Amino acid sequence: MTIPDCARCSYKRTPVWGDGPIDAKVALIGEAPGAVEERTGIPFSGPAGRQLGELLAIAGYDIADLRVDNVVACRPPAVKGNKPPAPAMIRRCSPRLDDIQADVVILLGNTPIQTLAPGLSLKANHGLAFRRQLWGRERWVVPMYHPAACLHQPALRAVMQEDWKRLSERFEVAPMALRAHFTVESHAVLPGYPN
Repeated sequence: MTIPDCARCSYKRTPVWGDGPIDAKVALIGEAPGAVEERTGIPFSGPAGRQLGELLAIAGYDIADLRVDNVVACRPPAVKGNKPPAPAMIRRCSPRLDDIQADVVILLGNTPIQTLAPGLSLKANHGLAFRRQLWGRERWVVPMYHPAACLHQPALRAVMQEDWKRLSERFEVAPMALRAHFTVESHAVLPGYPN
């Protein structure tokens, strides 16, 4: 794993490194650890993680088979609640993700989408799959709402559940099955989704 230059970071928090096999075929990338994650040292171990578990169950994923990480390894300082990481923190910390080998990368929320798939919009592209150059090779990138979104906006719960359900209907968990359901274009849309 490429270790970020933590000594130059002004946040000085406890890092929460990624979890799961580095060679997993599917990776989930969130924004940053929350308070619970900072205490446990495990990504998505707090309230958002419980929501993520429900969504993964809908798709038929076992979290033990996935690489789970965040754009930054430390919780950004906030007066109250959570706040997005600063661009400088992202630039210093996100290169450590380069070692991820997944064929499919599910981006959870705006920060990972803007960082790893600039040009995509969460609102317009959630649940759709795109072929993108990422970490030195072409991969499937799937923007999704962050699991915590339905905690703050309960009306999104049904949309999020439908995204994960459709994702599971279009391909098996095994990434090789993915290729049978997507066309190889720069913008490959899951069948059944509006264009």
